[in-house]
Amino acid sequence: MPGKALAGCTIVITRPGARASTLLARLADEGADAVHFPTISIDPPDVPLSIDALRPDVNQCDIVIFISPNAVSYGLPVIGQAGGLSDNTRIAAVGRSPAEELARHDTPADYVPDSCASSEALLDVLAAEDVAGQKILIFRGNGGRELLAETLRARGAHVRYIECYRRGLADTDPDILANLWSGNGIDALIVSSADGLRNLHLLVNAADHDRLRATPVYVVSPAMVELCGNLGYNSIILMDSPRDDDVLSALRKQCRPGQ
Repeated sequence: MPGKALAGCTIVITRPGARASTLLARLADEGADAVHFPTISIDPPDVPLSIDALRPDVNQCDIVIFISPNAVSYGLPVIGQAGGLSDNTRIAAVGRSPAEELARHDTPADYVPDSCASSEALLDVLAAEDVAGQKILIFRGNGGRELLAETLRARGAHVRYIECYRRGLADTDPDILANLWSGNGIDALIVSSADGLRNLHLLVNAADHDRLRATPVYVVSPAMVELCGNLGYNSIILMDSPRDDDVLSALRKQCRPGQ
């Protein structure tokens, strides 16, 4: 039936909070049984950022990098409080999702990878830039991969992380998934970050880990594919990005009820 490409599919979205609402609605429109099972909580940092200490870096940086849409949502107010970026500052996004969030705030990105949302892809985009001696700020959550900063430092850049939000383990009832597996099953798990994937493994009841590993999981980067392999997943689908359009495209191609 037109417009119901996912009819009969049970699809679990692990995004935190409000960032899942649009995708859940679009999945329902396509006939899916869309279930929200957040694995990550997003909160302000435990220790508030010192705007006075940040002001010189924000005002004088050459490139600002946003790791995620949350980095945009939490980082742009910090930048505004610190007096804003200079007109010469270039802006980079690790994927189209943070780029779209920047655009919603009338802050277009200068560098966005066309391929998957990963540090490697952004580094490829920046490969032609001479970053030696340049000041680069990376807005992100607490922790994460160090590849981006390490590579840019190796190229001679001065890099500082601004951890503008905190990721934690969501307080989500594992029986939500247990009941789905005991019923009609789960046809797809959508996971947008490595932290979300690790947290999913922590949240699921130990007795359900075999069912978890057998469930198709849709991820957004080669690093996540590798992590899935390390965790023993049997069915891994790499999406182009975590954008709703790309998630839906991958599901239309791959997801079938009861597969």
